[in-house]
Amino acid sequence: MKPTSNAAYAIGETSIEELAARGGITAEHVVLDGGGDDAPDEQRSTVVRQSIELKNPIQRTRIELRIFKDGFMSVLEHKGKRRRPERVIDLRYLDAAPKLSRYIAMKTAKLAGTLAVSTMIWSVLAILGLWPAVTGMLTCASLVATGVTVRRYALKTRDTIEFQTRTGRATVLSLVANIGSQQAYRAAVPTIVAAIRHANGKLDGDAVARLRAEVREHYRLARTGVIEKSACAQATRSILSDF
Repeated sequence: MKPTSNAAYAIGETSIEELAARGGITAEHVVLDGGGDDAPDEQRSTVVRQSIELKNPIQRTRIELRIFKDGFMSVLEHKGKRRRPERVIDLRYLDAAPKLSRYIAMKTAKLAGTLAVSTMIWSVLAILGLWPAVTGMLTCASLVATGVTVRRYALKTRDTIEFQTRTGRATVLSLVANIGSQQAYRAAVPTIVAAIRHANGKLDGDAVARLRAEVREHYRLARTGVIEKSACAQATRSILSDF
């Protein structure tokens, strides 16, 4: 069966089991009716329960998180003078356990240490008056190289905090903290986790109904630019594989 441009397999009318059983239909071919789970802006609560502001001076980024009373969260990300479009996430479909990772740029750190030692050596030789023209120039060059390498170390060393959907495992929120902002970012995690757990408790229906709703949420996230279409397709496949 080849899906046409106007073919739609609505989860509300066809069970996921039937979709999975149909030969030749992959996750990319499943088009879902939005139903009532899209939560248009005019229907969402405007009451903000909590606000979080996260700044990363090294990356020149600022993230504003607003958690609404109805369990939605808006994400506004600023980089320098630019601002990304607002992203809206339904916390009901997120896993409350974040994925945490840390990357330390050890090679860059070793290079910075080596350059710092060489700077000290050239500066001592310059102070002693040994080949002042050469050692003075090498001291300046080594000092600049050390500064650039330290900057690269600070940019590359980071903590990454990711929140994913419960079953589809699509990453919908990624927080990157460099040196100087890691503590503030980690401190925000319990607040976000608590909001997700509170929203999880609002999910209605049996397991099948909840998975149908999560599939619809992935399509909404893809349509509004929160996740890529490829991530939506992969997440849908992951959900269908549970049946």
